Amino acid sequence: MSMHYYAKIDGTGAIVGIQSSGAPIQGLDETWVPVDATVTAHTHYVRNGRVRRYKPGQAERRRAPPRAGFDWDATTFAWRDLRPLAQARADKLREINAAFEQAAAALTAGYPRTETLTWGIQQSEALAWLADSAAPTPYLDGLAAARGLPAAEMRTRTAAKVRAFMAASQELVGRRQALEAAVRAAETAAAVERVAWSSPPA
Repeated sequence: MSMHYYAKIDGTGAIVGIQSSGAPIQGLDETWVPVDATVTAHTHYVRNGRVRRYKPGQAERRRAPPRAGFDWDATTFAWRDLRPLAQARADKLREINAAFEQAAAALTAGYPRTETLTWGIQQSEALAWLADSAAPTPYLDGLAAARGLPAAEMRTRTAAKVRAFMAASQELVGRRQALEAAVRAAETAAAVERVAWSSPPA
């Protein structure tokens, strides 16, 4: 017995499901159209009552929704964001925070965690020394002795690293805060989705 295939379509003509039967199915409404076995939700759509095949670029977009909560629009060959604004904001903030954490992790990559725990005291002593060359730096002096370096050289090296780290972390924190503000100011889910870690607002 030959199979009969039917595609269920939504209001845009996007195919949202396929059903097969060994015999014709009776009583189907206009949201179901007969198709052949080669048709899938990712390869075809329906327009003006005709089943059409997506072009290669259109098919690739059809296979890759930006995230959960998007619905394919077969009239524009694009994804529609159906999420409530609050959900779109929450999703985007998670994305931004994850990107921030990844970028921030690169600043400490290669250092043992226990060593990074000493950075606070190293920073405070280095900044105090930059403000007043007579400020005591007992921890940095101890590091210098352990490494066989002059204390002044250790202070200078540490101060340079502190400045570089602060500049890099300031950029990352400032960017994350600016993007968070942009997300909270956006009035539509589409506007939220346009906010991206790779393109911080001016």
